[in-house]
Amino acid sequence: MNYDPSLCGFGKSTRAFEQINSEKSRVVYAAISIEQATDATNQIKEIHISRPTELIHSGKFTNCTTTFLKKVGLSSCIATTHETLFNVMMRGNLNLQDTEVFIDELPSSIVRPHSISCTFETFSLFQNYVDFVHYDDNYSKIRIKETQLKNLEYIIKKGDDDFWKHKAAKDFATFLLSSCHNTYIPKSTLNGLYELISDGECKQIQALSVLTVEAVKQFKNFTILSAKFEETTTFHYLELFGHTLKNIAPTDSLHKHEQPLLIEYFLPKYSGGYRDTLLKKSLKTVGERITEAQLKIANDNYIAFSNKKFRHHYESDNSAVLTTVFGHNSYSGYTTALFNSSTLPIPSIMSTMYAFGATTEMIYTQYGYLTAYQFMMRSALRNRANTKQCRFICVDKKTALFIQRLFKNSEIKEHTLKDVNKALGIVNNYQPIPSGIRKAKSTFMKKYNEKMLESTHKSITKSIARYMDIMETYYPVEKRLFDFDKYRQRSERNSNPEKTN
Repeated sequence: MNYDPSLCGFGKSTRAFEQINSEKSRVVYAAISIEQATDATNQIKEIHISRPTELIHSGKFTNCTTTFLKKVGLSSCIATTHETLFNVMMRGNLNLQDTEVFIDELPSSIVRPHSISCTFETFSLFQNYVDFVHYDDNYSKIRIKETQLKNLEYIIKKGDDDFWKHKAAKDFATFLLSSCHNTYIPKSTLNGLYELISDGECKQIQALSVLTVEAVKQFKNFTILSAKFEETTTFHYLELFGHTLKNIAPTDSLHKHEQPLLIEYFLPKYSGGYRDTLLKKSLKTVGERITEAQLKIANDNYIAFSNKKFRHHYESDNSAVLTTVFGHNSYSGYTTALFNSSTLPIPSIMSTMYAFGATTEMIYTQYGYLTAYQFMMRSALRNRANTKQCRFICVDKKTALFIQRLFKNSEIKEHTLKDVNKALGIVNNYQPIPSGIRKAKSTFMKKYNEKMLESTHKSITKSIARYMDIMETYYPVEKRLFDFDKYRQRSERNSNPEKTN
């Protein structure tokens, strides 16, 4: 599997389109939406897919499979959506050995975490349908029993089974039935489920569906175009379960604008729980208060992205409120971007992601920081020739620091909201430190030695990442045991040895 992790505006799509236009073999280009797939073939644009292209999109399994297989045999170039391509792949082996596949941005169907509440009774029902097969020392595969395949397909369509009728369980079943995914469960989770002895207990089935190596090999090449892909949970999981990932970006990229980017924030960190916390006196939520504060310090000319409940607050004659962070590059006249969105997975899904070795930083990067980054790059920042100063006004410091890392010429400014800090228990801009955090920090400091920084063992790298996260969040001014930036750079070099040659 190839990937191009170049930053926004550094030519990922351009290089892909140039390759598509020069290819003699069959090509499939999959975008995140039908609008973006259509836009890729827009003849007015300077860079576009110029080959005769068949556009295919259908969210329905049967329709999209039939249509796709019919048209892919008649056209040498297909533009489609993530949803359509993966619906087709999940139905069966396409065996398109002469076909180049380009995936623009990360599809949610490459890797899918699951978390299903389970009692003794429901786990017993679940075992009627599946077998647990040894994969390695840490994980087992979940496979549907051959005798239950058609039965499960029927039950999912009918939707009245006690276990499978719920949305999360249906999604789980869809991936269990998929021809292009394997689904895994940690052995520790499985052992815990086996320990259920009464229906009063409840535990979570934590499972992860991952695109198989065989599914990728049915194509000539399979390339993902996604900024900072190496820092995501998807990258981690693909490597964990056997994929060889090759970076095809021509060079490392870093934004170098003439005018400094001003990055502004209000809180040390942010989440859905913080967003919905009520301020006692005004009866507004923290999210609403942040919205007010952003609008107060912004100029009239801005683009905004927020959770749906806040969007109407940002609407004005001189603003543009975006409903997606992808594919819209028509906002180059806007120099200010307001971001007020909590896009992290729900806690139970995050717990599953941790169970498969993801770090907090990976999760926040894929679901938080990169969402903010994709959004802000819809503004004038997209144009590297822009000479006007741009502003990015987000909610939390962690997002601000991530964005600053991508821009060579940038500075950070903090705004204090006393009423919000009081509601969230933040004192002097820092939250009271939970005992578990203090204990984790203390434990690491007792175990620490410099040799740990050279280790690639997952348990050690995970504990180092945890320590760094704790220090940056709760102890930002306290002396650190080692240089975090140097460690991150060394880790990146170790994970990408080709770049150092």
